[in-house]
This record gives sequence, structure tokens and C-alpha cells, in this order.
Amino acid sequence: MSFFIADPEAGKILGAERGIPASKQVRDAIAPTLGDMDRTMSGYIAFISDKVSPLPPPPPRGAGEVLNLLLRTNESVAFKRVTAADAAKQFIRDTGDILARA
Repeated sequence: MSFFIADPEAGKILGAERGIPASKQVRDAIAPTLGDMDRTMSGYIAFISDKVSPLPPPPPRGAGEVLNLLLRTNESVAFKRVTAADAAKQFIRDTGDILARA
């Protein structure tokens, strides 16, 4: 994957086919081959690069599954299929299982 994202030679092959590359090194390598629209987009990326903060870290493993579990648990309590106390106990148990797998 790194080759496709960060290698200037791959960048020359792909160009801006999948958007403007995030890597400045790759953007510089493909700059001579860009059309007007792609050159404008690349210029915009260069312009804002030092004005934005880094991306936040990805969520921890299992976070999506725990969120889905929380929504299902909330729904079960809301529709009175289970008591809040029992749902909380089950949620903690199931969350532990999810995190153990992740």
C-alpha cells in the first residue's frame, strides 16, 4: 500500500486518477503531468497544508463494534426489553469480549 501512496514512481503512473496525492514528494513528481484542473487542486492542497492540523488518530480497534453494541443496548432499554441494570451488566460483559478479540 505504501508504494501506491508514497512512491513517486507510482505517483507518476497513477497521476491524479484517484485524487491529488497526500504526499508532497509524490505531488511534486506528478506536477509536470497535471492538467489545468488537477494543477489547481494540487495548488490548493499546497496552499492549505500548513494551515490545517494533523488528522486525528484512528479510533481504537473494536470501537465501531462497541458503538453498535451501545446503540443496540440503548434500544433494548428504551423499548423495555431489558432493565437498565441488566443491560449495563451485559454491555460491560460484551464490551470485554469485543476488546479481547480486538
